[in-house]
Amino acid sequence: MSLFHRFDASAYYFFEGLACIDVNKRRGYRNHKARYGFVDREGKMRILAIYDAAKDFCGGLAAVKLNDKWGFHRP
Repeated sequence: MSLFHRFDASAYYFFEGLACIDVNKRRGYRNHKARYGFVDREGKMRILAIYDAAKDFCGGLAAVKLNDKWGFHRP
């Protein structure tokens, strides 16, 4: 699905009302890395796609990676 102008994006399964989304390579830019965030069931971005990696929500937290460090994000 394409949610962002000039980007390709893919959403995964919903957990606790949010789905992890990866925003893939920017069209025309080979070195652009995928970024991960979360959308709700209406397709609205709830957590910006700024993370290098992300896991699904469980118990109100999602593991996220940014700049080689892992942490947790709440909805």
